[in-house]
Amino acid sequence: PDHGKLSPWRFIVFEGDGMFATAIDTVERIVSLREAATDGNGAMAWEGRTIPMRDLRTGDAAAVVDAARGDVMVVRSGGACVGYVVSRVHLLLPPGSGRVYRMGGAGAEWEFIATSGDDAPQASYRIVELGALAA
Repeated sequence: PDHGKLSPWRFIVFEGDGMFATAIDTVERIVSLREAATDGNGAMAWEGRTIPMRDLRTGDAAAVVDAARGDVMVVRSGGACVGYVVSRVHLLLPPGSGRVYRMGGAGAEWEFIATSGDDAPQASYRIVELGALAA
C-alpha cells in the first residue's frame, strides 16, 4: 500500500481481539460458527475436506473456544483454506472509503483509516492479511 493514499481495495471489517480489516479478495465465505461443521478439535469440514480453524477472538489462535458465538471467515491462500473465528463481521468497506497508513517505522503494520465523504476520520482498523497467515 501507498502511505496516505486512498485505498483501491475492498476490506471486510471484523472484531477479533480488536477491530481489524482484511482484504475481501481472499475471503471465500463467511458462516455462523454455530452452523459451521466443526469437529471440536480446531478443524471444520469445508467443500469435502477438513480445514484448520484459528480463533482470532482470544489473541491465542491455538484453539477454538466458545463455539456458540461468532462467525467463521473461510480464507484461501493458494490451494489451502483456513477458517478464522471472529466475534463478529461488521461491514464491507468499498474502494476509496478511506486511506491506508503505516503506523510506526519501517516494518510496522498498516492501518486503514475509514473516512466520510469530507475526508474526516471516522474509524481506524489494523490491517491483517489473513490470506498470508493462511499460507
